[in-house]
Amino acid sequence: MAKNLFSVTIFFIVFRETLEAAIIVSVLLGLVEQIVHGHSSISPTVSRTITTEAESKNGSDTGGDPEDDRTHRRLLIRKLRIQIFAGSALGLLVALAIGAACVVLRTERKDYAYHAL
Repeated sequence: MAKNLFSVTIFFIVFRETLEAAIIVSVLLGLVEQIVHGHSSISPTVSRTITTEAESKNGSDTGGDPEDDRTHRRLLIRKLRIQIFAGSALGLLVALAIGAACVVLRTERKDYAYHAL
């Protein structure tokens, strides 16, 4: 006797949540690109703050080598992308752990109710 393990409602809920997570990650990645490259569509204060922090860490002024600046920006974007994806993976692992704990607790509760009869 085979059990039906597929639920359409659960499928659509998981699909919707996956789409929401993908949208959030893509917005974060786009925001990182805009902030690091200093596009005019973001707040000038944020762009100026990030540029000032990067210059203070490097100890350079605005008249530095343009190639070094491009390399620094590329490394900064890579570092921030890794942080975004690591945070996403950590969030997924936490959600899976909570889900597994709920399944275990529900299974134990069913066994307890079954044996109590």
